[in-house]
Amino acid sequence: MHTKHIWRVHKWHHSPTYMYWFAGVRATFPHCVFFNLPFIFALPILSKAPSLVFPLVMVEHLFRNEWMHMNVTWKSNWLEWVFVTPRYHHIHHSAAPEHPVANLGSLLTIWDRLFGTYMDPQAVKTELSFGTGEKDQSWRIMFGL
Repeated sequence: MHTKHIWRVHKWHHSPTYMYWFAGVRATFPHCVFFNLPFIFALPILSKAPSLVFPLVMVEHLFRNEWMHMNVTWKSNWLEWVFVTPRYHHIHHSAAPEHPVANLGSLLTIWDRLFGTYMDPQAVKTELSFGTGEKDQSWRIMFGL
């Protein structure tokens, strides 16, 4: 989502100038399609799964999405060692140029550690600011234009 070609359909998600739980659901239609492609391709493989699997996965995804975008910054080093927390994910949403390419994970922090995108929340000493810095033309960026 943070590549030159896909950023247009994702930047609406990063446009809020403050973090709050509902910022997590800000997504363009193309963003939703692109993000859910792995689930769409997995459908034939998982078609024999119990009927409760898909609703449970959807609820877990919604909870996790709202959780990591909440406006809370309490410290929990042991939790952040394993799971993405709001404080951890806020770095990714920061307007600082080095931050949007950090902490890309959405569930487990191990992926950022393995792929070199990890940024320790303890190491960020300045107060974070948010937003893309662009004039918010919601009607255009909502559609990835």
